[in-house]
Amino acid sequence: MQETAPALGIPHDLFVGTMTGLATCTPDEELHQVWPKFMVIVLLQGAQHFVMDGEHFRLDAGDSDISVPQVFLLNVARPCLVRFVNDSDVAMRKVMVSAPLPWMQDLMRSCPENGMPALRRFFAGHLNRFSFEPGRR
Repeated sequence: MQETAPALGIPHDLFVGTMTGLATCTPDEELHQVWPKFMVIVLLQGAQHFVMDGEHFRLDAGDSDISVPQVFLLNVARPCLVRFVNDSDVAMRKVMVSAPLPWMQDLMRSCPENGMPALRRFFAGHLNRFSFEPGRR
């Protein structure tokens, strides 16, 4: 009997969004609930600072004259709280995609058991992250 990969459709909670402009015009000291998910942020310009479970994350692509795009991957392995720190006056341009973590885990289960060890380690840890500047070697 031949095994087949599970049928993995697009999840209902898949989010794709863009933002252009200042992050906000007022301080945001509120904590917001975040569900387990895998996030990909492409910051084209500006800076973003947020805190999840006490860990600070700072992304900075610079301003329009000297911007260096940043790609940031984040694994949120369990529910947590996020607070946004609005400490930049540079307009932000970003694209973000987030997928529910259970969907990503199903995708990983459909791969060979010993395949992609680095990716498996990435998805095993809460707030694991990876970032890079496109075009840099």
